[in-house]
Amino acid sequence: VLVVKKVKSILESVSERLQSELSEKGLDSKSILIIDDEADNASVNTAKPGNDPTTINKAIRAIFNKFPIASYVGYTATPFANVFIDPSDEDPENLDLFPSDFITQLHAPDNYFGGRKVFPKDSDSLPRCLRLISEEEPLFLPVIHDKYTQYFGLSESLKEAIHSFLINNVVRTLRNQPTKHRSMMINITRFNDVQTEIWYRVQEYIKTLTDAIEELSNKSVDAFIADKNMRKIYELFTESDFYKIVREGSEEYNTSPISWSEIQAGLYDEIKSFNTVVINSRNGKMTQLDPNGKNKRFDYEDYENEGARVIAIGGMVLSRGLTLEGLMTSYYSRNAGTYDTLLQMCRWFGYRPKYEDLCRVYLTQENIDRFDAVLDAVEDLKIQLSEMERQGKTPRDFGLMIKECPETLETTMLITARNKLRGTEKIECHLNYGGVYADTSKLVREAAVNNHNTKALRYFISKIEEEFGWQRDRYFMAQNIKKFDVAELIRKLKIPYVNKKFDTEGLSEYIENSEIFPYWDVVIATGDRNREPAMTFTINGIALPCVQRLFHVNGENDTYIRIGGANNRVMDPSIFDAGLWIPKAQREAILAEKHNNDPKGRDFDELSATDYLRRRQCPILIIYPIDLKTEAYTAERNTPGINVKKLESLKADIKSSIGDETPLMAFAIGFPKKESGVTVTYRANKIKLDQLNANLEVDDEEEGVEDDDD
Repeated sequence: VLVVKKVKSILESVSERLQSELSEKGLDSKSILIIDDEADNASVNTAKPGNDPTTINKAIRAIFNKFPIASYVGYTATPFANVFIDPSDEDPENLDLFPSDFITQLHAPDNYFGGRKVFPKDSDSLPRCLRLISEEEPLFLPVIHDKYTQYFGLSESLKEAIHSFLINNVVRTLRNQPTKHRSMMINITRFNDVQTEIWYRVQEYIKTLTDAIEELSNKSVDAFIADKNMRKIYELFTESDFYKIVREGSEEYNTSPISWSEIQAGLYDEIKSFNTVVINSRNGKMTQLDPNGKNKRFDYEDYENEGARVIAIGGMVLSRGLTLEGLMTSYYSRNAGTYDTLLQMCRWFGYRPKYEDLCRVYLTQENIDRFDAVLDAVEDLKIQLSEMERQGKTPRDFGLMIKECPETLETTMLITARNKLRGTEKIECHLNYGGVYADTSKLVREAAVNNHNTKALRYFISKIEEEFGWQRDRYFMAQNIKKFDVAELIRKLKIPYVNKKFDTEGLSEYIENSEIFPYWDVVIATGDRNREPAMTFTINGIALPCVQRLFHVNGENDTYIRIGGANNRVMDPSIFDAGLWIPKAQREAILAEKHNNDPKGRDFDELSATDYLRRRQCPILIIYPIDLKTEAYTAERNTPGINVKKLESLKADIKSSIGDETPLMAFAIGFPKKESGVTVTYRANKIKLDQLNANLEVDDEEEGVEDDDD
């Protein structure tokens, strides 16, 4: 059994020793188990594709891949980077550390103080354990500062946090826990020199409190609170809602009432035992600073008999892996840029036996919002992991995605470091679709997928065929179509994920559950009825001319047919006019208003899709039977290096593979702007992205889809 640090020289020494053992003793039948703590930190390969793996990742892989039987188990509270590891191992002799076999959740027991106990979901008021601090208060250290920042003194909220920690120490002793360790955390800067300045200011304040308490704690309450600092301690205990359950006792926590006289009597014994320490890379350990330069390492083991009372000041070293024994009071105002960094700073999560009611966390509103957003993403990931387990799948065949930070936050966080996001991609999911429109401008080249969508469409049309007719001799449409029929069609369609706004799963669920949009308009887009010969799409005995569209491909290996030119769009915005009646005068008034409100003073000749959607009452589904054009664009003809004949041949082959007389089915959708659209963005790993593409595979026997033998 070897216990090693994730340090290059140590890991390389281990690797060399194991190689020697394997060579000399023939240990080819031996197995190895590697347990990697904080597996998202240092272990993940952050090198660019094609480059050698990063140092620690390469060293761990070198050990892992030596053995014919090898198991690698990673532990971390923040698995985001691990989920995003590229799973495509091209070299079986040098496998990476993607968790391909399992991801197991370690469920927190009831007595664990964390997550939603600190940041309860949908709470109308600030939770009891949270104390809101303002960045505007005097002497508050700005969240953004540099290493040269001077720290002039403690803010009132930080003084209150120290008062709370002092009171909590007395309470724990009164609860018959005199030898238990107690800690307070101050994490407000990552700079070592600033941390040292904070240490001096805290030391000064502790001395001021100690001198006053030594003199006044045995005197009357009136004499005690004559000192302004003592009055603050007194009022904090006797008047704040936080200490109400301490004053009155609690059945929930099985505690007895404690009076102010008991608190006052115990203050001096507690504060005279306080240690203030600094934890940073300069010191390496928790260190009791000494103005004379004789710094002493702090160790909880030195206080086993009496119990430590420690205020720990730190930054980066404090933020990962370190346990602060008996942590009761946390003061935090850092500006973490990623989910994993933020969660690792939650040293206040943990087991708090017999003192959970004393735990308090001081945070700014921005950080409360951030923690809430990150916990929401964690819960969403846990739901995916539970679903993976329910289906009996592994991470190798079950794609995962992490919900990204909402844009409502003033400073958007990344899920993890940028160099750990390579190979991932953003996916947008709409929670509601008011004013949203989308089309399927990127379609797969396989005829089987197009045939599947055509069959699904034929089944949908068979149920509403009698409703179709010409409106104003412009639009072939059906009105008042039930939302359930539209949702059923959308759910059955096979649409590539690259049409990110046309998310069939999210759309169908929203349409089905929508109370504001019970009925739909359905339009079948038509081409020039005077064009001869024309490919047609027949409904109810009426042969409708197909829409003609140019298309392009990004090279021979492009998976998708991309409708249109640079705008890559199927729909003409004017089709959202179907079912509307906007008189000419009203149109002109709308265009004039657009001109007047435009910062550049531009003139507008046509209404936009948004203009129409603002005036629609029903959402609209548009079906596009497309006759693909194969001629090259003018732009393509004028682009140096483009082989126009080869391009036209490639396009003709695509059209032929779909069927010379078979229209390509595309779709568009638009929702009236009756409600504000809310979009949730996810970051999907490579397996999820591959599955969204693979989801285009056609099932020959799907319920409700009839074969069309004609």
